[in-house]
Amino acid sequence: MTNTWALVSNKYEGPQLRQYIEEYVRGCPKCQMNKVQRAKGRVPTQYLDTHPEEGPFQYVSMDLIMDLPVSGKYDAILTVVDQGCSKATKFIPCTKTITGEGVATLYLHHLFPWFGIPR
Repeated sequence: MTNTWALVSNKYEGPQLRQYIEEYVRGCPKCQMNKVQRAKGRVPTQYLDTHPEEGPFQYVSMDLIMDLPVSGKYDAILTVVDQGCSKATKFIPCTKTITGEGVATLYLHHLFPWFGIPR
């Protein structure tokens, strides 16, 4: 916008010229494509110091995918991604009203079934 304004203001003047130029540049696809991106990018990912000998699913990330069409009694999916040695993923059906205790129960039941936790 600054370069465009400098070029236009050398030859033209008007009461709302700057506002017109700002709106033009904001709506111009070519101007937006050539615009220098000054905003910071993504936050750098954090390194997890994992130890493969501890086995998979010791360091995980979880997320809930909610507001899905109802299938049986489920309307959400708990995703569990192994951040350690395998990078494996588990998708576990659940409901969007699941509690923290419910997440822990699903985690243990589906990833460590030998714990014998009832469903």
